[in-house]
Amino acid sequence: MPVEMFIRGREQIIRLEDWLHAIQSRNDLRVNAAASVMKNPKTGAELRVPGNAGDVEYFFEDTNQWIKVFSWHDGAVVFRATGKGNAVLQAAFEIAESLGAEVTDEEGNVCER
Repeated sequence: MPVEMFIRGREQIIRLEDWLHAIQSRNDLRVNAAASVMKNPKTGAELRVPGNAGDVEYFFEDTNQWIKVFSWHDGAVVFRATGKGNAVLQAAFEIAESLGAEVTDEEGNVCER
């Protein structure tokens, strides 16, 4: 089951500019601030979730798809992960390291690789 996790600065917030700079150096991540559009499978109604400047997609090689997984908000980055071997979680640890930040769970506990 996916767990909500965060990339948080150790001493201070993560500035949007720093977050975007960290993403630019990776081939498996890209910024996508566009709204996400989905359809309700039962009713067919369209659901639109606004994007923001810190939204980032991860490229899943197995399905050849870019999917939004990271969202920067108020100085931290939120994402969902499903376990230690999860590629998104591994990317989060790498990005956190490049930012001098740490990966935490919902309760603020620091997570280890």
